[in-house]
Amino acid sequence: MATDPEDPVEQTFVFPEAVDERHLDPAADLGATGRHVAYDWRAGTARVVDGRFDLAPFPSLYDWAYVVLAPVLSNGLTPIGETGKYVTVADRRFQAVEPRPGGILVVLAGVPGEVVTIAAYDADAGAMLSAVAATIGAGGTAEALAAR
Repeated sequence: MATDPEDPVEQTFVFPEAVDERHLDPAADLGATGRHVAYDWRAGTARVVDGRFDLAPFPSLYDWAYVVLAPVLSNGLTPIGETGKYVTVADRRFQAVEPRPGGILVVLAGVPGEVVTIAAYDADAGAMLSAVAATIGAGGTAEALAAR
């Protein structure tokens, strides 16, 4: 193993020759049970998972995946959040997330005048809902309803 910072990464760190198991078991790995939505952040796609699931194959050993795992709420909907952000549902931004009949009500925090666009997934229909934009008010909050 080389230690020169100019050396390629594969010569600097010890990597396996190949990785042929790419899966996640939410219960065993994260303590999360029940139906979830796995949102592929890079591809912008989502799917319902219940238990162990496979991740998409990577084109190379040095590639990566980023999957946002979100619970399916009691109404069959799942908040995905701000898909353009690496942390899609930040606790400082999302003050509350409440299931409503046919929708998800979110209370957002931010800078007055800021426009926040949120995404949600309908786990029962297997489809993304139309994105919803909300403008943060003078008090620093806004409400948005993502609905079927």
